[in-house]
Amino acid sequence: MKKTLLLAAALLVSVALLHAGTESKIEKMFKETFPNATDAKWIKDNSGYVVSFTQGGTLSRIFYGNDGKFVSSLRYYLGKDLPTNIFLAVEKKYEGKNIFGVTEFTNSQEVVYYVKLYDGKNYYSAKAYSDGTVTDEDDDDNGK
Repeated sequence: MKKTLLLAAALLVSVALLHAGTESKIEKMFKETFPNATDAKWIKDNSGYVVSFTQGGTLSRIFYGNDGKFVSSLRYYLGKDLPTNIFLAVEKKYEGKNIFGVTEFTNSQEVVYYVKLYDGKNYYSAKAYSDGTVTDEDDDDNGK
């Protein structure tokens, strides 16, 4: 009985150490990539890891797979922080409306900017792509 309990305890410790090793590799990679990140909070779920953090005043989330590889990221910021070509394209399409906020989505294939605008009465939602294409967010063809 004692041997069985010791064996079970050793197995649990081994699994915990193996899991901790994976997490610390991801955390180490994150810290090397984002050395100025503050308030990092990690969540583990069935699909991998999510880290939420702030860097340079910008709230961000990064999604990693269980293997530690980058899946996607989200960044939340003001319109003034959009790339210039995107900012100008949105301003042209939505003349007279102010950019209220931006959610930037990045994965291995693309970067998409979800832009919220306000004209003093109504809110509008736009989608912008890194090539400068801007569409209403609810367009089915994505303007592409």
